[in-house]
Amino acid sequence: MKKKITIIILTIIVLVFANDCYYVFWGQYRSAGKIRQGKELSAYEIGSIYTMHLAVCTVGWFFSPEAAKEVIGMSFKRNRGKVIRKETDFFEKYQIIAAGCFAADGVRKRIAFDGDVSYKFSAKERRLALAVNPGYYWKDGNGAHLEVPVHYPKCYNTRIGLPWGGHVTLNECLFSYLEDKGILHPYTIVYSSPVPAKQM
Repeated sequence: MKKKITIIILTIIVLVFANDCYYVFWGQYRSAGKIRQGKELSAYEIGSIYTMHLAVCTVGWFFSPEAAKEVIGMSFKRNRGKVIRKETDFFEKYQIIAAGCFAADGVRKRIAFDGDVSYKFSAKERRLALAVNPGYYWKDGNGAHLEVPVHYPKCYNTRIGLPWGGHVTLNECLFSYLEDKGILHPYTIVYSSPVPAKQM
């Protein structure tokens, strides 16, 4: 009995993985086209988008744990519309953040990256760019803060660099569609560090 259950579970995993591969490289473009035409997606397409969303979380953990956690948080309805605060200093070492230290206290500085450059596998700021793009940095008497709206844009294609070269393109309008359907839940996260940011 245990052997049968194991075989069933492994079969499901293989089928989901195979479907994700198909959907990432081919299927997503057809669904994105339907959305642009104002058409509704099928249950299969919605399920494929959601499993692709989970795959992004899993793979993304190795490149930017913060980005992966942000995306995972969108699966929980209780987070919808909320502001979640987290104490961390992961963002302090990056030069783009350190440059903001010269701003006056309380002045918000917009932080944004060019995805075609900063999402490359070799980019030094890749971890921050994946988690933040865009975000808002400021400092006050309590330390340094980085606010990130966690949601997907309706009209944007993200190209993620691969270790062996090339890239994978994600049509983010697909994930935005799941937000509109109440399957994914946008929110805001604020990273805070009591220590002023330092340049690399």
